[in-house]
Amino acid sequence: MTEAQVVSISFQERIKNSDAIIEGKVIDQKCYRETSSQTIYTESRISIYKTFAGLPETVSEVKLITPGGSIDNEIQLFSSNIEINKGNIGVFFLKKLNSEIQKLSDTENSFVPYSGPQGFIKYDQNCKTASDLFSKYLIIEKDIYQFIQQ
Repeated sequence: MTEAQVVSISFQERIKNSDAIIEGKVIDQKCYRETSSQTIYTESRISIYKTFAGLPETVSEVKLITPGGSIDNEIQLFSSNIEINKGNIGVFFLKKLNSEIQKLSDTENSFVPYSGPQGFIKYDQNCKTASDLFSKYLIIEKDIYQFIQQ
């Protein structure tokens, strides 16, 4: 088995190359299978707390589509995938769906994470900090908000 190597993507590059950047909470998740490839996808509904870029302020929810998940007794995992669960809160760097995945979703506000596992900065509500695959952010407003809004 070959493991994918994840290369660090700078914060600036994530901001520049994302179609939308939001802060929100994962409020629901469901899995389904794409029929031609038999790939299982997880659709995560995210309630938007704050929109930094790319979406009208009137949009209150988006869907994040990621490969992998479980249906019945079958589990599909992808090592280079974002790891999110219902209840997670943080900042999401989003890209519009590509044509292969687009047919799976029923809304124009559906996205994939930009830069895979680096497409989510997860908040630690107890410590009031945040982290992603390569970095820890000690002061959310200063280390994340201000950097995105520059």
